[in-house]
Amino acid sequence: MARSSRWCMLLAVIACATSPESPDPGVLRLHVAADATQLSPAGRDSFPLMFWNERAYRDDGMWAEVFDSLTGWHANHQIRTDTVEVLAAASFPPGVRIACSYLPPAWYDSLTMSVHHLGFIVLGGTRIPVTSAREERRCVLPHRFRLRERDTLDLRIVCHVESSLRRRGDELVFTPVLSVEEVTP
Repeated sequence: MARSSRWCMLLAVIACATSPESPDPGVLRLHVAADATQLSPAGRDSFPLMFWNERAYRDDGMWAEVFDSLTGWHANHQIRTDTVEVLAAASFPPGVRIACSYLPPAWYDSLTMSVHHLGFIVLGGTRIPVTSAREERRCVLPHRFRLRERDTLDLRIVCHVESSLRRRGDELVFTPVLSVEEVTP
């Protein structure tokens, strides 16, 4: 019995010693910007949104958390949100960074994230109440991209503000309409 357990231990050590090395990670950076042709931060318009729980999904169904910094889990051991003034984000190319994380090199099919408003939008200096069209705050953003080993990829999440809001009485109803585009250097 002891002899067979030694063989198992020896095989395990050999398997670990001869396993191929894993590839070095790439860096994925996510930025947020707005597409709002009729709204302007210079005109005192303001629409703060919260973003959190960003994930990248591979073709094989596996996913990876996209943390807010390269320090990874230690910086994100509690749920943390990034509040972004999306109208002002347009003036900071490629947008406001909400995530920057090491990920395994692979082809990815989509991003998911939670998005919510702070309960208001300011249009022309007037504060207008905003409600949500649905309870689910998780957005799925289909976008095929490749993260290469030791490379950095910047993706811009574009919030189409005017398409995301519709009037209901004296308030606006928010249903996030988002798209993803790659940022070219």
